[in-house]
Amino acid sequence: MAILGTKAKVLLGVLLLLVVGVVLFDWNWLRRPVEDYLTERSGREVRIGHLQVEVGLALEPTVTLRDVHIQNATWADKRPFADAGEVALTFSLRSVWAGHPVISRLLLVDADINLEREADGRRNWRLRDPDNLERGRTRILHLEARRSRIRFIRRDDYQFEIVAESHPLESVEQVEGKQLTQRVEFHGELRGTKFAGEALTGDVLTLRESGELFPIRGHVTAEGARLEVAGEIADLFRPTAMRGQVRLSTESLSRLHAFVPGRLPATKPFALDARIEQSEGRFSLTQVRARLGGTAMAGEASLDTTGERSLLQASLASDSANTSDFDFLVPKDKADPEAVARKAFDAQVQLHARKLTVPGMSAVQSAKVAAHLTNGVLALKPVDIGLAGGNVTGTVEWDSTKQPASVEANLEARDVRLESLLAGSRLERRMAGPLAAHIDVRGRGESVADLLAGVSGRVEASVQNAVISNLVDAALNMDLAKIMRALVTGDKAVGINRVDVAFDFDHGLGQARNIFFDSEQTRATGTGRIDLRDKTLDVLITPKPKKPRILALDSSIRVDGRIARPRIHMEKVKR
Repeated sequence: MAILGTKAKVLLGVLLLLVVGVVLFDWNWLRRPVEDYLTERSGREVRIGHLQVEVGLALEPTVTLRDVHIQNATWADKRPFADAGEVALTFSLRSVWAGHPVISRLLLVDADINLEREADGRRNWRLRDPDNLERGRTRILHLEARRSRIRFIRRDDYQFEIVAESHPLESVEQVEGKQLTQRVEFHGELRGTKFAGEALTGDVLTLRESGELFPIRGHVTAEGARLEVAGEIADLFRPTAMRGQVRLSTESLSRLHAFVPGRLPATKPFALDARIEQSEGRFSLTQVRARLGGTAMAGEASLDTTGERSLLQASLASDSANTSDFDFLVPKDKADPEAVARKAFDAQVQLHARKLTVPGMSAVQSAKVAAHLTNGVLALKPVDIGLAGGNVTGTVEWDSTKQPASVEANLEARDVRLESLLAGSRLERRMAGPLAAHIDVRGRGESVADLLAGVSGRVEASVQNAVISNLVDAALNMDLAKIMRALVTGDKAVGINRVDVAFDFDHGLGQARNIFFDSEQTRATGTGRIDLRDKTLDVLITPKPKKPRILALDSSIRVDGRIARPRIHMEKVKR
């Protein structure tokens, strides 16, 4: 065994004397000098009833103050900055020497603390250097508040105020296998929106940069919105991790404007119930159950905020969805490309609606959509809409970064049943068969009406191997005898060989490229135009009978007027 040298023995003896001195020293001898020093530096009255210091082997001393009173700053409220039965601070000497003090634990007992921050940067908790407007260097990692009240006001752009009071629970409860021992009641205001709530927690709350989870179960309400949580969270001020159950209900997403960055749209009532997991800036939601208006959805979602642009990913399914619940997705105001870029938000969302209701379009049955939002460009790729027994598939792209916004659509329709598509119209039960169509259009505008008024591209539709009412067929053939016979004997099905319709659009004006009708008894061709700018059409259909007619009207059929309520009348054929 090595024998200590003389110098080592002297050094060890000095250290032992220091430890014994710290342990046996009556720190109350320094209480009055500390009061005088803080009173002089802060310009406020400071009183301390008892002072004690304990130093552990980890060189993290704990300073305990009892019967503390500190007057508030002259520019702040008249109430004291602090009245406390006991305040204990455990801090790292190493962090103090480095110039960035870290308080690993702050204990408050029977305390009333009022924290205030002005818009110019003044903070009423700065005692040694009250005029310093720079960002604070001291960090508090853990807070334990017993029978205490804390009020915090921030008079800057946040316009934030909160008052929280802690009380011990009469009986211990549990969440996520951890004990809940404290009840915290709070209320306040954020950007003009009042809120209030209650939370059950453990003895110690982690505030920032600790990564340590503490249990919590509670709720907060504000302007018709209610958020409930039950689980664990790390670092209350800037959460670094969380897990548990979350429930949100609100009369409209716009009611959350004070608590969520950016402008949220006005929507129908929204509710969410999900299991949440967070690690740093990555959030995942599983067992998601959500409802927007009358549309219920289920699935999972995730949000990654670690990159330059946040990324939302979701896969949701609905047994029954109504497009009227999603009207807020259609832009109603002029797009601001710079504002879109500032949002720095991308998304990849898949939605499967097994039953889809579109007001005024009963033929729509279902939808599968994969939505990709990248740098302000929304691409629906692919789109699969169940329509009248068939499907409409393809892609739609909406670029809101352009001025005005642009839309491109490339859609293909197959096996769409005419009898279902025409339900409720004059031609209901008079035509049946499969419809195929192709739409390849593009346009620019700040609203749906503007887009339609400026659309360019082509629209084509065809029907093969279908049937038509003999009354309609006779009308197309301009055969008065057959019309009268059909009226007397009743409708009968007549086979349709082919129907083709094709329009080419240029800035909202569509010109017929092909209008062709061919049945067992009738052939007809047509010309015309559709003006989406003023929502009118003018189409002329001229029959070419395959057989001689007894009572031929020798006329064409003109369809014109408003697209929504067109007029149908006969027009003499010009020779």
